[in-house]
This record gives sequence, structure tokens and C-alpha cells, in this order.
Amino acid sequence: MTDKIEFVPDKDLERALNFNLRATGYVFNKTLEYSIYRENLVKEFNIGNQFKVNRSYTKKSLNI
Repeated sequence: MTDKIEFVPDKDLERALNFNLRATGYVFNKTLEYSIYRENLVKEFNIGNQFKVNRSYTKKSLNI
């Protein structure tokens, strides 16, 4: 048996949730973009193997 609870945020919480979801989507898309770019560099020019995509690389790339 499960209980269903309706979640109705107020305006401030809704704004905060929207901001965080957009920011998360932006970071995900940028990380994916850099990953694809790096993969293409490795395939086409055999360069980029020495670069690792990690948290510090992502922060540096996104200027966080």
C-alpha cells in the first residue's frame, strides 16, 4: 500500500526549484558538450587523451 502526497510549492519555493533545475540542466549540458568535444578530438586528431574531464576541469571550464 502506498500513500500519495500532493506537493504544492509556494511562489518562492517554485522560483528556487526552477532556478536549480535550470542550473543543473545547464551544467549537465555543458559537461556533455565538453565530453563530446573531447571524444571528437581523440577520434579525429588523436589528441586530448591526456585531459581528464573531472570536477575541477568542469569548474574551470564553467568559471564557477
